[in-house]
Parts: sequence; C-alpha cells; structure tokens
Amino acid sequence: MFHGLLWAGSGVFLALVLLGSLLPGGIPLLEVPLSPPLKHLFGYGVLALLVVLALRADFRRSAGIAVGLAMLGLAVELVQIPVPVRSFLWLDVGACALGAALGSGVGFGVQWIVGAIRAPGEND
Repeated sequence: MFHGLLWAGSGVFLALVLLGSLLPGGIPLLEVPLSPPLKHLFGYGVLALLVVLALRADFRRSAGIAVGLAMLGLAVELVQIPVPVRSFLWLDVGACALGAALGSGVGFGVQWIVGAIRAPGEND
C-alpha cells in the first residue's frame, strides 16, 4: 500500500513540477512564496526523494535518478525559452540539479538507515 502511494505521489509531484515550470503563470492555486531557484530546489528535491523511495533504489540507482532529474531540469529550462513570461536561467538549472542530488541522497540515506534497500532480484 505505502509503495503504491509513493508511486502515486511521484507521478503527481512530477506533473506539478512540469505544469508549474511550463505554464506561463505557473499554477496559481499552488503559489508558494519562494524565489524561483528555491522552488526548483524544493520541487526537484521532493521529486527525487519520492522516486528513490518508490524504487527502493540502491546507491547507483539513486545517483542515476539524481542525474536523470537534473537533465530533466535542464530540458525544462530549455523548453521555457519560447514560453511567455518564462526564460532559461542557469541558476534554475543548478537549483534543479542540487535539489535532485539532495533529494536522492536523503532518500538513499533514509533507506540505508532503516535497512529498506533490497538486494538485486529480491521480491517485495
């Protein structure tokens, strides 16, 4: 049950990050009083944490998730170039990458502490 909630949370949070990043005005109902780089740091950090926990990722997979989400952050910034009221900022790319790394690290650390990391091929 909890594992399914992590997957659902990951999907919902991914949708929120993408919509908040690509819509010209963001998501008005979810306006958070933070600067854009802090929003990126928080958004990609929480997303990475959820995905690492949902996958029960080991260290290598956690690092891969961080790299993948950092690349997603770069891609989203590039797609923002033609979007009205949006622009490409290297600061936002860095915040996405840092958030993804921190979230993946926290997710891996939580699993390591509680001993929840599965061996390859181990069943639920």
